[in-house]
Amino acid sequence: MPKKETVHYLVNKKLSYSPVIKIGNHYHFSGVIPKLVDVPPRLASPGSFEEQAIEVFEKIDDLLKECGLTRDDIFETTVMLVSKDDFQTMDILYRKFFAGIEILPERAACGFAWLPFGSKIEIRFIAIKQG
Repeated sequence: MPKKETVHYLVNKKLSYSPVIKIGNHYHFSGVIPKLVDVPPRLASPGSFEEQAIEVFEKIDDLLKECGLTRDDIFETTVMLVSKDDFQTMDILYRKFFAGIEILPERAACGFAWLPFGSKIEIRFIAIKQG
């Protein structure tokens, strides 16, 4: 049985959680929100929902690359939104993000009263390294 481990170069000692846990070839990513700046932690650029969502998808790409993964390796996502009014925009951006992927990941979308640091979107996901 594979053991649980962190991806050491992604560990941030300032966080109260692991950004990603690796178990064998499975990668479980914590929720991704737009970029933060330190002291006190706050969104680098609060921006519109669309701007925040694009930044989240860019951060997901960076995380995947750092782990040697691709978008095609993602098989499950959970999208958390503060406003149901943003669902359609999120869905359009989500489709663009996964354009060209033969088998799309499963997805759950949930509404929340708030997300950390005033984020309007947070996405968590699980990937399996193919091959």
